[in-house]
Amino acid sequence: MNTLMSQFLFSFLCHLPFVPAAFLCLFPMQNQLRTGLGKTILKTLLFLTVLISAAGLLELYPPFSYYRLLPFLFIICLIFFQRSVYAHFCKTFCLLVLVCAIMSFIANFANAYDAMRHPTSDIDHFSTEAAVLQAFLSVICVLLLLYPFRVFGGRLIDQFHLRRVWYTSSLVSLFFLIINLLMVPRHYETMHVNNVALFYWTALPLMFCLLLLLCVIFYFIVSGLLEAALNEKRVNILEMQETQFAKQQKYLESITRERHDFKHTIRALKSLADTNDLEGIRHYLEQYLNAMPQNEVKSFCKNAAVNAVLNYYHQWAEDEHISCRFRIELPDDLLIPELELCSIIGNILENAVFACNEMKEEKKAERFIDLTITTRHRFSLYIVATNSFNGKVKEKNGHYYSTQSKGTGVGLSSVLSIAELLGGMASFSHEGTEFYSDVMLPLKPDLEKRGDQPLI
Repeated sequence: MNTLMSQFLFSFLCHLPFVPAAFLCLFPMQNQLRTGLGKTILKTLLFLTVLISAAGLLELYPPFSYYRLLPFLFIICLIFFQRSVYAHFCKTFCLLVLVCAIMSFIANFANAYDAMRHPTSDIDHFSTEAAVLQAFLSVICVLLLLYPFRVFGGRLIDQFHLRRVWYTSSLVSLFFLIINLLMVPRHYETMHVNNVALFYWTALPLMFCLLLLLCVIFYFIVSGLLEAALNEKRVNILEMQETQFAKQQKYLESITRERHDFKHTIRALKSLADTNDLEGIRHYLEQYLNAMPQNEVKSFCKNAAVNAVLNYYHQWAEDEHISCRFRIELPDDLLIPELELCSIIGNILENAVFACNEMKEEKKAERFIDLTITTRHRFSLYIVATNSFNGKVKEKNGHYYSTQSKGTGVGLSSVLSIAELLGGMASFSHEGTEFYSDVMLPLKPDLEKRGDQPLI
């Protein structure tokens, strides 16, 4: 009985690095957790306690061993991790594989130490002192990596959404993980043959540094992509502003010309009135009204960037013969970043225009877009939009999917991500042939938490 208990406790000790590894997974996901960080940590500790205990019990039986159970433990942890966060599977998989690759280096350092201390032993007789060293090194490694993972890794998790890049980067971590598993010394005596030990102690640190270097390179590459996306958004807004400015200039020039020529109009009307030529007056006025400039730039709000976006989509909707009504009340001291606010409004209106255009021909007259932006109690900005659509939706677990292509609708997904990043919330719903978009943003968003990068 004492032997079984000691074996169980030893197995429990060997699996203890799962706990610091879990912290290294959770902290970059702190903005993606389904529950608060504290509650998630408690649930994770409880989950790992049950999982490690079950693994320890299974290892008491000969068919099961530490390395044979690892693939199953990885799958179980991946499922639990995915259910604990909102992030896409590509991010959770990439992060978990990276953490496992890092922990595999720690395990191999402990294996190498055990081989040097017990040259006649093997991997199936892993010593207690080596298990303690592995747990200790795991804690030290996690403490050193926790800050960069939380700050820089968290920024990528929150803001970078290209799935193929995440999957590609996970292959690199998977490569290091597999190499470490293949390098495990099954029989410790091989470490004492020729220069195997020297190669082992040289290769492990170099490979570990290479993995960390690749992580740094990945961060800077993605930061470049994020910066490019930021510049592209800025250019798009500037182009909208330039278009609206050109229209406004044309309108002002037309008004100036009309004012200059207005005295001639008055004289012509007076001459027609003196001769009681009512038909001539009516014809002249019709020509005058037709010559007045159309599609003038509307002033929805004082914010130039937001006004340009609203004019752009309002004109687009009118060109598509969609009934469009905007009610905009923005505070003068708007503290929400213009780029994010314009992205939210633009994505909502673009989604609305596309949805209206998908309606059947006989329903074209019923198309509409209704947008309201207002503040409540000086603390929150509310963006409420209603638009018509054909009544066909693809929805799962509260998430709406594009009816034109596979995957979640990028526009709505972007609105949700930006709102959550700014400390607000976004929700979408539908009833019949009406689609509802509701966004709440705090007027004093946590810019420290947000960072200085855009969402792509």
